[in-house]
Amino acid sequence: GGDGSEAAWVGAYKAGVAHERAGAYGDAEARYRDVYEVRRRQHGPRSVAVATAARDVARTLALQRRYGDAQRYYAEAVSLCASLLGEAHPNTACALTDLAAVMREQGKYEEAEAHAQRAVTSLRRAVGDADVSTGTALYNLAGLAKRQGKFALASRSYAEALSIFQRCGAGSRGEAADTLYQCGCLHRKQGAYDKAGRYFAAA
Repeated sequence: GGDGSEAAWVGAYKAGVAHERAGAYGDAEARYRDVYEVRRRQHGPRSVAVATAARDVARTLALQRRYGDAQRYYAEAVSLCASLLGEAHPNTACALTDLAAVMREQGKYEEAEAHAQRAVTSLRRAVGDADVSTGTALYNLAGLAKRQGKFALASRSYAEALSIFQRCGAGSRGEAADTLYQCGCLHRKQGAYDKAGRYFAAA
């Protein structure tokens, strides 16, 4: 605005991006926190701009392995996006995916799975089953299920992800191959060696 606050946050944001690219995550975090505070003053605590700024702070915290701190900012972003944009919005799904990832890093697998499941539902409503982002969300959910020994859920989620990646064509070949490999690992873990072999061969 006219008080120079826009210039203040834009400058801080650009500095944050530069620090993040250089791997100086602590410096990036400090600049993104500046943006977060300015955006809160500009728009109040409940705005999409604040949610975006919170995700930037959270990402740099996660890059420093400060997962508990990152979790708080990602949770704020999820809450804001869900209430302001709705559950069926890509921003909400992305924030849920990020939150699930930092939960996973803390070993909170059940909570991470719940957020990942919500991200899948959100993306299915927002972009449908023909979009690679939905496949990626299903892949993430499968990994969390596998980690907890929930092999039926993992197998179903990997199969759905694979179907999406294969439908998405050449641009998703790498994701499809990786999913086939993970399917092979999953079946090998359950002692289904023939089935595992077929997946490994296809990958």
